[in-house]
Amino acid sequence: MPTECAHGQLARSCEICDRDAVIAELVEALSVTAGNIRSLGPAGDIGPYAVYQPWLKVVEDAIARAAPNCGEPLTTDELIAQQAMRIAVLEARNQSLISSADAIKDILFCVGGPLNDNVLGYSKPQLATFFRIADLVE
Repeated sequence: MPTECAHGQLARSCEICDRDAVIAELVEALSVTAGNIRSLGPAGDIGPYAVYQPWLKVVEDAIARAAPNCGEPLTTDELIAQQAMRIAVLEARNQSLISSADAIKDILFCVGGPLNDNVLGYSKPQLATFFRIADLVE
């Protein structure tokens, strides 16, 4: 049975989880970079290496933009917006699954189809598989 992510999608195909994972990796890389820059001077004082100060600011600003409110709970408006986005994604996914199921049923039960008049002459074991597929898409 497929597993679902926190957003209700199949875990292996969730764009939100993929995006969040990439952001987390980038924030981690930027944090290491910021730490490396600070380690140039004693006790994190990069004064003697002032040429790196602008770069450290760019890295710290990027971290702040990539992970705003990191660790802070969502506001009600943020939660509602996140849920609205999730609902929209799930509704689109649901409609896609319904369309796919309808197309599968059309193929199975159409004129000449394996579960209608079996023009192609599928064997009983093959038809059993088609019946299992039909049961799954009902």
